[in-house]
Amino acid sequence: MAKSMCSVGDCDRFVHGRSLCEMHYARWKRHGSTDSLTPRRGLPIAERFFSRVDASGVCWEWTGSLLDGYGVFQTTKRRTRSAHRWSYEHLVGPVPAGLELDHLCRNRRCVDPNHLEPVPQRVNTMRGSGITAVNARKTHCVNGHPFEGDNIMWQRRKDGTISGRSCRTCHRARTRVSVAKWKAKQRSAREVECLSTVSAAYPNPTRGT
Repeated sequence: MAKSMCSVGDCDRFVHGRSLCEMHYARWKRHGSTDSLTPRRGLPIAERFFSRVDASGVCWEWTGSLLDGYGVFQTTKRRTRSAHRWSYEHLVGPVPAGLELDHLCRNRRCVDPNHLEPVPQRVNTMRGSGITAVNARKTHCVNGHPFEGDNIMWQRRKDGTISGRSCRTCHRARTRVSVAKWKAKQRSAREVECLSTVSAAYPNPTRGT
């Protein structure tokens, strides 16, 4: 497949990123424009922030650096913050203590404060698509038994908090299998011991006449 060419003017270089060649891409990333030599670091912090925001769609897409899918904004030379949190605090106000921001749009790159809601950590986790949230939304175990009533077994940590749940029906079935294996092993061990005892008592058995 033929490589695409840079989208800037008469540039005949191949595309490196964002439809730009390596030179124009580096210039855009450093200065915010492919033809402007005015450094972003000389701009006010809000202007620097929104120069990295694409608000042309439903979400305000962060076009700067990312970490685990979330936007990252360097507020000072030595301090980096989450882009969506900086946007919320700048346009709405401080995030209440003990809460964290949940993306209602499920788009991690979005920095639109209207798409952000301060919620407790557990609520934020359960709204997500991680393994904890996926398992919490399950209504039946892998074998089709319902997670309801006495069929739920709760696992707890040392401090008493709940760490998970399991199916009681499946647990009982696994226990029966384990007990049956243990009994078979014990029976086999007794048979071997019995044969050893007999062999020791009668090392040279004689044939009957």
